[in-house]
Amino acid sequence: MKNLIVFARVLLLLSSVSRSLAQQDPTDLEVIQAPSIIHAGEDTEIKVDYRLDKSLLPNTTYTVGLAGGPPGEPPSFLCKLANRTSIDVTSHAINIPLDALPPSDDFAIMSASRGAGYMYTSYFTLEGSTAEWTQSETDGQFEIGSWSNVPCYAMGCTRNCMQVHYGDRSHETVCEKDWEATWNCVAGCPGVTFPSWQSHVEELDNRSSQCYHASSSRTHNTSVRESADISSSTANSQSVQQLHERLALVEEALRRQQSSDLHGFKTTPTSTPSATPNVEDETIAHHSLWEDHNISFEGDSSFRKQTYLASQIEELRIEAAQSPIVVDELENLKGIYQSHEAQPEAKQTRRLRQPHVAKAAQLQLLPSDFVIRLLRTVTENSVLFLFYAVENRARVEDLCRRVYFSVEPVTIGEITLLNGFLSVLLRDINFDAHPEFSPEEVSRLYNLSYASFKAGVETYEVMAAPTFEHTLILSMASLRAQQDGNLPLQWTVMSAAARHCLALGYHRKARLAELPAQEARRARRLFWHVYFADRGLTLTQGKAPILQDFDIDTEPFEITRTPERYPWDTSFAAFIEFGRIQTGIYEGLYSPASSRRSDEERRELVAVLDKRLRRWYETWQSVDYTHAYRKDLFQFTFEGIDVVYFSIMTLLHRGASSSNSASAISEECYEAARKGLTAHATAYHRSVSGGYAALFNYAVWTHLYSSFTPYIITFLHCIRNSDIEDLNLLRSTLEISERLSALVESCKRQYELCRSLYRIAEAYIKSKKGITCVDTALSSHITLPLQQPAAQETWSIFDPQLEHGAFSDIHVDDWNAGYISQMSFSLDNQLSKGQP
Repeated sequence: MKNLIVFARVLLLLSSVSRSLAQQDPTDLEVIQAPSIIHAGEDTEIKVDYRLDKSLLPNTTYTVGLAGGPPGEPPSFLCKLANRTSIDVTSHAINIPLDALPPSDDFAIMSASRGAGYMYTSYFTLEGSTAEWTQSETDGQFEIGSWSNVPCYAMGCTRNCMQVHYGDRSHETVCEKDWEATWNCVAGCPGVTFPSWQSHVEELDNRSSQCYHASSSRTHNTSVRESADISSSTANSQSVQQLHERLALVEEALRRQQSSDLHGFKTTPTSTPSATPNVEDETIAHHSLWEDHNISFEGDSSFRKQTYLASQIEELRIEAAQSPIVVDELENLKGIYQSHEAQPEAKQTRRLRQPHVAKAAQLQLLPSDFVIRLLRTVTENSVLFLFYAVENRARVEDLCRRVYFSVEPVTIGEITLLNGFLSVLLRDINFDAHPEFSPEEVSRLYNLSYASFKAGVETYEVMAAPTFEHTLILSMASLRAQQDGNLPLQWTVMSAAARHCLALGYHRKARLAELPAQEARRARRLFWHVYFADRGLTLTQGKAPILQDFDIDTEPFEITRTPERYPWDTSFAAFIEFGRIQTGIYEGLYSPASSRRSDEERRELVAVLDKRLRRWYETWQSVDYTHAYRKDLFQFTFEGIDVVYFSIMTLLHRGASSSNSASAISEECYEAARKGLTAHATAYHRSVSGGYAALFNYAVWTHLYSSFTPYIITFLHCIRNSDIEDLNLLRSTLEISERLSALVESCKRQYELCRSLYRIAEAYIKSKKGITCVDTALSSHITLPLQQPAAQETWSIFDPQLEHGAFSDIHVDDWNAGYISQMSFSLDNQLSKGQP
């Protein structure tokens, strides 16, 4: 145990020194500074700055102390230089008394905080003191009790007590209990706050303190530390009575680490082990958020429900429409619709028979040396700061420090959030700018960090305990679920984040006013990110938002005035308003309460919301992103806005009538639908010219998450008017959907629904008119209106994990400009008809 204590002390000093050497930027990590020479008896200014996120560690304090020891002895915490102080205080005037300690160049100033860890200055030289090392100190006896109870101005007195009572060999054995005189002497020194000897003895009895033989001439009255453990093979055996707070945490972390290893918790070879609370492993039944098919109710505004309603229109019930093909396709569509609820139960039953490892046991850390290298590449234009509720690089560094540079037990939330940060940074890495990272290394560690992040999201602590940290994790998980194309999962984690916000009071101005300014700013930013995600799924899922506007009075989203960041924040604020409009459409036209509105009231509401939506679109088009961070990323991120806008416009006008008949479709609704399909085709073509990664991002961000109501409206118009041009437009759009379904699993269901609608329309027109329709087999190539291809170099911004050839069935390599030009005439004509 003594070797462990010595090692731990040295490790604490080395970790502080190594950090200061590794990170030269003073804004990188915490700071504690002192002069290289300190004169005893004189006031000396020191600086202590933990640079913590106080929203995660409220009311954190620290104590300033002196560390050192006699020549040949390991450094130890000796005495207190300043009382416990809030981390808001960053400077102290210290004074080391003349008789406290002898002159030496092996001393250091330290700061100690239970919540934030320990920091050390570099070694300094103490000059001008009048003290000398005593025999007891050179033999190893130079502290008793806890250093935090001994002010440095009492060191002269305590050292004298040690020497006076040193050398008593009247007992055959040396025990902590044998040194009552020493204890009482030190307790009587000025400022020392020891408990009574009797209470100390009772504490020792509770610990079952042991004695050992004093067989060596060096056996002496030893340091009183916590958790004493004596090696019988060491001639220099020492009694350890009360280990200071830092080393007690080392032992606890080591014990928990050993226990965690037995349950499968691992760290990579070069990472610092961190402990997580043990979580009960439910081996009987388990449901995986990320792997299982999630049940998620969808209301009337969702594409799935709109598709089903479209198949129930009166026009398809008349006798002329009842051909065998129409009947079969209607039944097929009904089966696809119902399969959404049927699949999860069977899959879950199979999983019940499979034991699993507790989610907390699956958490892992990346190698610390790799993380340090990665942090050096992070800039303020990272995707982590542009798309997520993470302010800047300092937030990431603070969390890394708490996890990697502290032996205090870390929480599941800290490990999960760190893995979330790192997985985003790894996905955003630019190999051209940072050749020191190999694609293989980044891919391997990305998969490791992302898997740990997903495992952490599923833990009880993150899903159920409302904290800022857990809310941020769930907010990030919501966006990651969207990137994976998993709408049900996105809604699940987003709703949990929204409930955390309500529990924390982030939606109320009065609550945020109680927090320090920086914490309030972070909480407010996080709240609006959750609010935006909550609103974004309202129409897509057909469910009311959890965060209701009548219950919110917090300050608006704060827009940064930095020219490079301003366009991003302005865009985010615009989409908050866009979310409010979508909520208005749902509440007024598609919610259960809206069924009580008359058609006249509906039309009046549609007119109001139409003007509001058009004003929003005009405002959006005026956003200037000339100086934006990563201008190319901004441009391609929001290039599909037209698709989203016209889709929402179509859904708005679809709600103008409560009738489900195709004849109820207004010209405004049909016009918006055609423009929506035009925008789809245009955006798709640009994505094809950008390569695999760009096409994948289009499939997820635009095709899947924008309402596909324009396709349904075109279908209804086709049925109503038996329009061959509409049928051809449906076919062309279906070909796009088919190709995208080969990229993203979540797009397959949408493709199946669209295919059923197309086949119903084709069979209906054929049976009604008796005409020969186009071949139902989809062609291997899509015809598109020719657009200027995107510059190839601009597409490197997308997911670097997508390798060339990942989608072998997408033959975009064969689609040269000449071929597209020759084949584009057909769809160009269909999409351009009736356009202004």
